[in-house]
Amino acid sequence: MKKPMILLLCCSILTTPLLAQSAPTDGQTAAADGDSPEIVVEGERDPKDKKVCRVEVRIGSSLPKRVCRTVRESEELTKASTEALDRARDRESAAEFTRMQRRDGKP
Repeated sequence: MKKPMILLLCCSILTTPLLAQSAPTDGQTAAADGDSPEIVVEGERDPKDKKVCRVEVRIGSSLPKRVCRTVRESEELTKASTEALDRARDRESAAEFTRMQRRDGKP
């Protein structure tokens, strides 16, 4: 019983790549003949559109997660985070100033 199953499995593994190949299209045959049109690239991609992936561990989790963003998205996220931190510090400074005034008896 095991031998026929193993034989069937081996045959299916070996024939799958052959079945996955398709007949070439007109563009593929032209490329094979060397008659394909020349590809011309004008200009360059903006380096800020490059996608960068890194592994981050989120707060409250011990499992690392792969996060992919463009350089531009990373810069925007950093800027927004810095602005939020600055606002929080400003609120804390204002609260501390108010506490000091109340302690000193000033309205």
